[in-house]
Amino acid sequence: MTNTVHATYPKLFLHKFTFTLKALENLSLPEYKGSLFRGAFGITFRRVVCVTRQQVCSGCLLTAQCSYFKIFETEIPENSLPFLQNVKKVPHPFIIDPPLETKREYVAGEELEVGLTIFGEVISALPFFVFTFLKLGQTGISYKRSKLNLLDVKSVSADGSAASIYNDGKLKNNYPTISAENLMKPAEKKISKVNVQLLTPLRFQILGKIVSDPADLTPELFFTLLERRITLLSNLYCGANEAYTIPFVQKNLSLNANGLMMHDWQRYSSRQKTKMSLGGLQGSFTLEGELNELFPYLKLASFLNLGKNTVFGLGKMKVEKL
Repeated sequence: MTNTVHATYPKLFLHKFTFTLKALENLSLPEYKGSLFRGAFGITFRRVVCVTRQQVCSGCLLTAQCSYFKIFETEIPENSLPFLQNVKKVPHPFIIDPPLETKREYVAGEELEVGLTIFGEVISALPFFVFTFLKLGQTGISYKRSKLNLLDVKSVSADGSAASIYNDGKLKNNYPTISAENLMKPAEKKISKVNVQLLTPLRFQILGKIVSDPADLTPELFFTLLERRITLLSNLYCGANEAYTIPFVQKNLSLNANGLMMHDWQRYSSRQKTKMSLGGLQGSFTLEGELNELFPYLKLASFLNLGKNTVFGLGKMKVEKL
């Protein structure tokens, strides 16, 4: 864990949205749909915003002004702080949360919802995100290029309430910002046990190898993953300029990982022309100990996703007091 002094709250803010799509044709999707939607979204976004039509972004004169480059090819700033200099993989400033249902076949007329989280200042590109989903549906997804219609976009508040911001081709610009301070309300009652449900695989490494044994997940490691996530998102996209440290982790905590197991899945990378394994730990685990000060951080974690490949929706969790 880093020794950097922490702020009261992380300088971190985000926006959450739900996109409702209607199948215009029979639709075949994989069991886990995160890779499909992320891949189709990235390809469509590039087609929407790219002016030069170059095959690759390197060498393009317009990268400084290009929304695609800023969002999908994010680079560490040249004047980056020391704690960012060893970062090799920059997190994308958004998460696509696919439908978690495992059904694969949808008939024409059925609806499905895709979640979107946008971090920090990248919210200015929301119209591009909405237009990309609109074009994605018109182009079609999956191997059959099945068409979809974008019915609605809802903005989601910190308490889970939602309000429509898009209909009939018009996009409203009044949607609530969710800040870390909004989410991290102090616990009113004593909390000594919490259940964390990993809704999608939590994928992380120890000594360069992906962890597949649930016994390797410790309280300190879990909160270290959260510290890293907070630090990167807040510094790259929210204007922070320091590494963030979570206090209280040194207290006596125990983690029971009996409800976890390794869940493996693969995606085909059109860029690398090969299948990629993206497995991780999935299921549930419990934390026990003095959790009053830590529970607000757990709630924040449920909005951020943790570990690697969060852009596909991996590392999504639900936290409940027991």
